[in-house]
Amino acid sequence: MQPVARWLDARAQSRAIAIEFGDERTRYADLAGDVAGLAAWLHRELPAGARIAWLGHNAPEQLSLLLACARAGCALVPLNWRLTATELEFFEAICSVDGVGVKKALRAMVRPVRDVATAIEEQDVKDLATLPGIGAAMAERIVAKLRRKMAKFALLIAQDLPPDQAADHDVINEAYQALCMLGHSPADARQKLEAAVAANKKLKTIEDLLEAVYRQQRGE
Repeated sequence: MQPVARWLDARAQSRAIAIEFGDERTRYADLAGDVAGLAAWLHRELPAGARIAWLGHNAPEQLSLLLACARAGCALVPLNWRLTATELEFFEAICSVDGVGVKKALRAMVRPVRDVATAIEEQDVKDLATLPGIGAAMAERIVAKLRRKMAKFALLIAQDLPPDQAADHDVINEAYQALCMLGHSPADARQKLEAAVAANKKLKTIEDLLEAVYRQQRGE
């Protein structure tokens, strides 16, 4: 049990206020009860050392979960709620590489996801090694595990548009793979797809997208 959990145990019977959050007041005794229940569930359902993501604004529940994780031997990982779902998925992929972990992944995400994903996809180890906390050996490891999974992140096109105004990322990814299989370089495939989507963001199928690419190529 970590010191922070023992700290709460020493106050478990106190009726003093532990948390003030807006108009909400939580006493130490109530906090300790909430934490004990959460910790028991974590201990029962997850292995020691498990990482639990928190995606949201600051709230009393976040503190309860943090203390419960300390008691259960888990780690709480607060995620930036400003990131898009695709960016969060990219962060999870980076964390999955042996030796990277949450802290290194957070430090490394100082550049746009698209730029880092492109470097991984193109096996640009020299570029990746310049990221904070990522040396040459780690960059090699990242490329080895993720280079075939980066197309959807390297093609972050129109991600802030409403769903009915943006081409589906899975469709873009499939079109990208098709262009590469047809002999286009990764950079050329991305450039052609970006131009096609910029001209018509309502392309919903891979056939429509590829047709738009080749229409542009013919200058239509």
